[in-house]
Amino acid sequence: MIAKQTTAKASSVSNMVSYVLRENGLKHPEEKAQIIFQNALVGEHTDQIVAQMQMALGLNNQRCSMPLFHAIFSLSEGESLNEAQELQLAAMVMKEFKLDKNMFLLCKHSSPVSKDHYHAIIVRPPIDGRQVVNLFQSKQRLMNIARKCEMLFHLKQVKTPKTWKQKLNSSNTEKQHWNTRQLQAMKDLKNALYKATSMLEFISHMQKVGYSLHKGRGLGIVHQSSGIYFKASSLGCSLSKIEKIIAFNKKQQKAPLSLAQIQQLERNIALAKKDVDDGTLQSTLHHRNIFMTRQVHPTSKNNDSESATIETVKKALIDYMISPLKLDIDGVYFGAMGMDESEEKKRLKEKRRIKLSM
Repeated sequence: MIAKQTTAKASSVSNMVSYVLRENGLKHPEEKAQIIFQNALVGEHTDQIVAQMQMALGLNNQRCSMPLFHAIFSLSEGESLNEAQELQLAAMVMKEFKLDKNMFLLCKHSSPVSKDHYHAIIVRPPIDGRQVVNLFQSKQRLMNIARKCEMLFHLKQVKTPKTWKQKLNSSNTEKQHWNTRQLQAMKDLKNALYKATSMLEFISHMQKVGYSLHKGRGLGIVHQSSGIYFKASSLGCSLSKIEKIIAFNKKQQKAPLSLAQIQQLERNIALAKKDVDDGTLQSTLHHRNIFMTRQVHPTSKNNDSESATIETVKKALIDYMISPLKLDIDGVYFGAMGMDESEEKKRLKEKRRIKLSM
């Protein structure tokens, strides 16, 4: 059994109840809704239940910004609960969140196509207008209810995701296993970025090596075979960094860097990583073995040597951008390209200078 949760504002009560009761704007017409349990509620239709919940929400007096709590319990394929087990699930939720004086609705969605699942709507302000429902560690508490149901009703047991504290206290073997997968994901991410000149190329390469990408506020990377989810930022490369690297590759493809620009870019990376001092005049080519994965052999031909140098420096730049160093990436790249500041940056600097002088 899988447990999920959402919270909502008071203005969402009509949409939430309508969705749970499957009355208005059906997205899944094959699903049937059945009310399993109600506490402090009367009626079976959306307008009746919404009117009662709005009354309880009126007692909120702005004491909580998200007065509606929505929990979902999903069964595995082919599993189902009988009436007694469904009421037992409702009793567990009532007891865990102390809902004796709160409006609580538990509804079942069943379909011949999808898995059976249960929706629970809780109005956090109680009908006596006193203390609202405490949602501290609510996600963990819902998952604990799911684990109890699995044991009591002989359902398929699902592993509960570990909290960050549990991960810190996990065994060295588990940590090493996780680190290996994370390092492999970082390596695959780098390889996808080395030659990608568009976001489509990057996505295509990641899919070829077994990852799917999900874009939200950031970028999520899921290993398809194991189902492990990584945030791109946790792998050292946020979505904004990925876009900058792709823009660099695209610009390099249109207008290749000269040898002087390559050396300057190489020097900027070395300075940023503090491999050399700012006052050093000597070329930083001999520092390549410190921060670059590939070396250029002096015996190779000039063209091959130059193209290898470009590729090596590009890889060094991407390795540097993916690293956890919090430094000015734009300064490293645009400094080597000899580009001036954008007009927008100039305007903001001037605006800031005027503001400080006032």
